[in-house]
Amino acid sequence: MEAADVAMTVQDSQLWREGGYHSFEDWLKKAAVRSRSWVYLALAARKELRDISDEDLRQIPLGNADILKMLPKAIRGSQELLEAARSTPPRTFISRAIAASAGSYLEKLVKRSFTSGQWEEIEARIELFRKATNEPTLGYAEALLGIVISWEQSMEQLARLRQ
Repeated sequence: MEAADVAMTVQDSQLWREGGYHSFEDWLKKAAVRSRSWVYLALAARKELRDISDEDLRQIPLGNADILKMLPKAIRGSQELLEAARSTPPRTFISRAIAASAGSYLEKLVKRSFTSGQWEEIEARIELFRKATNEPTLGYAEALLGIVISWEQSMEQLARLRQ
């Protein structure tokens, strides 16, 4: 996660300009010590897991951080779960996370690929949903489910109006 901290500093402070790069993307391609996809995954985890101490995050493998960010804050902050995140590989940790978060929609964890631009749009909509529902700590899975349910309800209302 230290590489994510460096990337976040470079991005937020626009330090990539001082290195002569024309954009953050350019800096990622040419100077970052990790791949772009790894950096974006780490940045997303870092931003979502602000409730977890820097010391803990530095000890948690990225795969486990990616799993943690899908859990509700109340669950992911437990010391027992954080210890498991620090000490077990993701293939083992996912079972612990599922057991700790019954009903949090981790039961059938599915990975999807998005471009960085698509992911920025998705995150923006999640943030809007969090604000609209006054639920600033809502996890990604819950927010996306809420967005889908809201959309379905609006489509049902539209269909009734058209009848």
